[in-house]
Amino acid sequence: MDENNLLAEVEGKYQFLNNIKKKFESFIDFLYLYIPVKRDHKPLWLYMCFTRHTVKGHRFVYAEVIRVEEDTPVEIIHYQKTYQDPLTKLFTRETLKMHMDHLYSTENCFVMYLDIDNFKLINDRYGHQTGDKFLIDIANYFIGKWEYNVLYYRLGGDEFFVYCYDHTESQIIERAKQLIHDIEHLNEIAESIGVSVSIGIVQITNENKGYHNLLNLGDSTMYVSKAKGKGHYTIYQPDQNK
Repeated sequence: MDENNLLAEVEGKYQFLNNIKKKFESFIDFLYLYIPVKRDHKPLWLYMCFTRHTVKGHRFVYAEVIRVEEDTPVEIIHYQKTYQDPLTKLFTRETLKMHMDHLYSTENCFVMYLDIDNFKLINDRYGHQTGDKFLIDIANYFIGKWEYNVLYYRLGGDEFFVYCYDHTESQIIERAKQLIHDIEHLNEIAESIGVSVSIGIVQITNENKGYHNLLNLGDSTMYVSKAKGKGHYTIYQPDQNK
């Protein structure tokens, strides 16, 4: 299987393989999948049907190749356009909704809502093309720090979202502090204009889980940070909006 494909680019290689594994573990009778296989210049896509059978008490999975696609299938391209931001190549809001509405567990999970402080000054002083390049630089910083338990999303404009699992509260605080420091020193423009980031942190629980709720809680907590001045983080407290 070729891990360097559009689906893996959108989902991340670990998540891409994990999603296939989960589908194999959960399907009952039939499973239809696009499987990319390695070749020199780009993957060859196999559209396959998997079926379960029991013969004399033994369970088998049969695989049949229904068709072979030389080019990336239209369905995969549509998936990429829907779930990957075209400018930054990060996940989109639609991907965030899919992930947050289908969490397998809330244990040791946090989200961070990020708003870039002073980003408007980049557009005003250097133009929107430079502003777009700055957003790409932030995304490349995120991608360059890829870890199996951290997913990054662009909500739109200069707002980003980070989903972290297998984290303690102290680890999420250290991650927020590192984000603030690294974005403040991202490049010469960041340092000359005084760019920073305001962060709202929310621990996911069974009571507050769900896309819309976590987005709203993260947004309101981020504004608590922004009210303190640029470059602050705040952890959501249930009574903060009272």
